[in-house]
Amino acid sequence: MFQILRLNYDCLDDSAQQCFVYCALFDERHKIVKGVLIESFIKEGIIKEMSRQAALDNGHSILDRLENVCLLERIDGGSVVKMHDLLRDMVIQILDFTFYHPPFFCVV
Repeated sequence: MFQILRLNYDCLDDSAQQCFVYCALFDERHKIVKGVLIESFIKEGIIKEMSRQAALDNGHSILDRLENVCLLERIDGGSVVKMHDLLRDMVIQILDFTFYHPPFFCVV
């Protein structure tokens, strides 16, 4: 099961991956209001669009994608999301691996 979820994560573009990781900042029992979450993505610079409407649309698109690949759970009629504790643990594992295994660059 973990490999399937990890594959779903790996197939996301960079901004969607960053948004997913950002969601792990919240406790797994925390219900996250989509509008507040998208505003946070914009303020943190994860979503960079020229117009505010384009940024909001992109935020909704990213959250829809995360829900469609089962990385976030849609609740309360779709206005709120939450992250399962298994997925939060996966994010922590991904970040731990990334921190302790930085990319190797060879300079010639």
